Amino acid sequence: LKHLVPGSTVVVMCLTWNIASKAQNHLSRIRKLIASERAENRADLICICFQELPPTNAHYHQEMVKLLTKAVGDTHLIYCWVRKWAQMMILFIREPLVAYASTPEWQFVSSTAIVKPVRTKGAIAVYFRLFQASIIFVACHMTR
Repeated sequence: LKHLVPGSTVVVMCLTWNIASKAQNHLSRIRKLIASERAENRADLICICFQELPPTNAHYHQEMVKLLTKAVGDTHLIYCWVRKWAQMMILFIREPLVAYASTPEWQFVSSTAIVKPVRTKGAIAVYFRLFQASIIFVACHMTR
């Protein structure tokens, strides 16, 4: 275990970004942010969450996953990604840790009883176990 997790601590980085339905130019800034950390200093788990993805581009999330994977692909694998309407969560895991992680489970919960056609408000939760510890990431986009 010590060779997998030096210091016996799994380090987590969480980033959330409201895209505000803008073009992909924001993605290069996010990529630079997560790639700026030296490979050996990167967090073991990287969770990146987005709100208000552009509804006009059905393939936006695929480009996002591809671009962000290039940023950390030398040390991390895509563990899970979920897009539900205008929200998205991407989880990267340091490659040697994948063998010790369970299969992820996810759930989207709308913030209202009646889901609106645009569906920008709500939460995505991803749950898994790593080294027998339960981990849950929740990304939410709510109104006041």
